[in-house]
Order: sequence, then C-alpha cells, then structure tokens
Amino acid sequence: DTLSYVRLFCGDQHGGGAQTSIITFNKETKGFVYKPVNLSIIQFFHDLIEYTKSNFGFTFKKIPAIIEKKSIGAVDYGYINYIPYSGNVKNATEAEDVYANFGQVLAFARFFKVSDGHSDNIVINSPDVFWIDLENTFHTVASDFVGVADFHPLEVTGLIVNAKPETTVFGIVTGIQGGKMQRLNLTQPVAYNDGTDAMYIRYFTLTDVSVQDKKNRIYIDNVMCMPEDYISSIKNGYDKAI
Repeated sequence: DTLSYVRLFCGDQHGGGAQTSIITFNKETKGFVYKPVNLSIIQFFHDLIEYTKSNFGFTFKKIPAIIEKKSIGAVDYGYINYIPYSGNVKNATEAEDVYANFGQVLAFARFFKVSDGHSDNIVINSPDVFWIDLENTFHTVASDFVGVADFHPLEVTGLIVNAKPETTVFGIVTGIQGGKMQRLNLTQPVAYNDGTDAMYIRYFTLTDVSVQDKKNRIYIDNVMCMPEDYISSIKNGYDKAI
C-alpha cells in the first residue's frame, strides 16, 4: 500500500478536546480513522444492524466498520474503517437511490436520538450514505435556534432544517442540505455537555461565510443534485426504515 496522506487533529472536539486522526492509502481509496472515544455505541449499532439483517432481511449499511477497540487504563480509543468519498452518479435513478438512503439515515437518527448530523459527519460512497461520527447518540437535547421556539425532532438530528436558501437563517451545515453553497449568513450548531443527560445545542449566527465542497453531496456530470428535487426519495427511504 502507498501512503496518501496523514491528517491529525481533525473533526469535532469531544471528550475534553480529543480529536480524530485519519490515515489513507492508495489515492485515498482505503485507510483507517483513529477515534479517541469509546466505540461501544458503534459496536451496538453494528450488532443491531446484523440482528435486523438476520431476522428481518433489512440491510442498513450506514456506519463504518470497526477495525479495533483499545484502552489504556481509563482511556478508551479505537480505529474504524475510512470511507472514501464517491459522489458522482450516472443519472437521476442513481441519485434517487442515494437520497432514499439519506431518508433511512434520517429515520435512524430520529429513532435513536442521534444529533450532530452536520455535513462534515456525512460521507457519500454512492449509493450508500455513511454517518461517521456517532458520539452524540441517545441524547436528551434542549435546543435554542435563533429565537425559534419549536424545533422539530428531525431538525434536532442536524441533517435538515426547515428553511429556504434565500433566507438569512439557513442550516447550510446540515448533513442533507449543507455543502457547496454561496456566501451568505448561516447558523452553526454547537453541542454542550455532549454525551451526558445535560446535553443541549445552541446555534450561533455567522455571516459572510464561504462553505467549501463537502463529502455529503452528489453530482451528475458535475451538476449538484439538490435535495429539494428528491424529497419523495428521501421520504420513501425514511418510511422504509421506520
């Protein structure tokens, strides 16, 4: 194998400031991710996925595989499989398959109370949609969204927000709607006390921010497939998972 790159101290800060590191090989087609956290949540979901596959024939390939779980004293850490980004699809039918998988991920996140579904935590390996950071699972979230009193449970996942691109308050960082967009005002979710019953999320307004291409977007002939054009596919995937 040929080393492609080593990226240290990337991703969200969890567990007192510890961060993820990524090492990839062979032009980023394979690799592993160091996670400075206990991987029991990921293991639980893999066991659950295997159970549903064996008993109900439903395959949910949406979480990276665990390579190894380790601990040194009271410090837990481990390694998961690196998911290479593959966001080019041939036609609208393949795009529908991807967005149906997004719908399954949305149902999964709502049912298991997974939050923090911003665009950096979602990676497309067409047609599959992978959630690569599950630290904020089984939460009890109290949300304060720029003065909006009621926050729909689907929005708490961080994957979507009920807003339009032309508005000044737009969830550009969400896992489904976020990605490459124009420079405009946006809101940034910040989790406090994550991993505890006292967890809550606050949103801070940022202005004039240029968001780069993310790995949660798909393209047909270099044209982005916008999620609002595939709402029925998202809904179908959501209903299937539920």
